[in-house]
Amino acid sequence: MPRLLSVPRTTALFGSILVAICSGTNYIYAAYAPQLGIRLHISYTQLNLIGLAGYVGFYVSGPIWGRFIDRRGPGIPLLAAAMANLVGYAGTRHIYNDGTGTTTSISPVLFAALVTCGLLTGLGANAGLASSVNTMAKSFPESALLSETQRAREEEVELMTFPYSTAQ
Repeated sequence: MPRLLSVPRTTALFGSILVAICSGTNYIYAAYAPQLGIRLHISYTQLNLIGLAGYVGFYVSGPIWGRFIDRRGPGIPLLAAAMANLVGYAGTRHIYNDGTGTTTSISPVLFAALVTCGLLTGLGANAGLASSVNTMAKSFPESALLSETQRAREEEVELMTFPYSTAQ
């Protein structure tokens, strides 16, 4: 039986933590949404639709990613997560940097692109999170996972409530 903290397990642990942290980036949308709205002349309703697309991508894709990971393993979804997050955030950044120019509002095409970028970040976040959880479940014995699962849940709640606890 391998040691509890062998090199491969420790590598899987830190890799999974990094992926899980990156998969929680949809929660910070509220932090940069006001700047996005000002720069692109987007209404609060439109900002909410962009954020909603991210959450829809996250929650709707959960059962699909879970089934895929259970059948084929976490490798392909992890790569898909990286690509979806890269395209989603790079697209948002590109649209933000270009701005709207002299027009007073964003075009419907750019708005649809922002919604699509939000959807991609949600899909990528869930794929990354499901991949990291699956990797941890397969890397450690069950007795070690029970305490770590509780700690991960506590940290998730802390991360979700952090923006509210620091708001003034």
